[in-house]
Amino acid sequence: MKIKKLASIVLLMGLVLTVSGCGKEYHYVSKTYVVSYPIKSLGLHNEVSDSFSGAFFVGFGSLDTNTYYYVYADAGNGRYILQKYDAETTYIKETNGQPKFEEVIKYFVTYNNSDNFTVDGIKFKKDNNFFFNFLFSPFSVNSVGDEDYTSNDTLNVNYDIVAQHVKVGKNQTLYVSTDATSTLYVPKGTIKVKFNADVNNIK
Repeated sequence: MKIKKLASIVLLMGLVLTVSGCGKEYHYVSKTYVVSYPIKSLGLHNEVSDSFSGAFFVGFGSLDTNTYYYVYADAGNGRYILQKYDAETTYIKETNGQPKFEEVIKYFVTYNNSDNFTVDGIKFKKDNNFFFNFLFSPFSVNSVGDEDYTSNDTLNVNYDIVAQHVKVGKNQTLYVSTDATSTLYVPKGTIKVKFNADVNNIK
C-alpha cells in the first residue's frame, strides 16, 4: 500500500511539472547596459621643432597570436592608464565628439520562475543537461538565438558589471549576455585608408 501511495505521489508531481512547463508563455524585451569612459592618445614629439603634434593616435600591436589596439583610458583625477583592446572584437568609429571607449552589454530580467518565455521574440533555451547541471549548476549557460546568457558570474565577466547597476527583486532572475559590443570612438581623420608602407624611405 505504501509503495502504491508513493508511486501516486511521484506520478502527481510529474503531472504538475508537466502542466506547469506547458503553461503561459511570457515575453520579455532585452535591455542594454553601457560602459563608457574617455580615452586619449600620446602626443608625438618632434625633435626638429621641439614641439608636440596634436594628432590622435591609436597604437596597434600584437601579443602572442592576438592583435590589439592601444589607447590611454581615463582613470580619474586627471590620470590616464594604458589599455589594450582586442582588434578582432573591437570596432573603431570616427566621431566629432569626445574620443571614448564604449562597451554595450545586453541583459534581461524575468519576473517568475517559468522557463517558458521569449526574449525579443526569440525562444529562450535553458541548458537542460540534467547530469551536468546537477554537478555543476553554476556553470550552466542558456541561450537566446545565437547569444548566450548566464544568471551568475561563474562563466561570465559581464555579469557583475551589470548586476551592480540593475535592481533585481524577489522571484526575479537577472540574465546577462556573455558577449559585449566594444567600440573605440576616435576623432575624424584618425583612420587612414591610404598609407605609404615603403619603409625604405625612412631615414
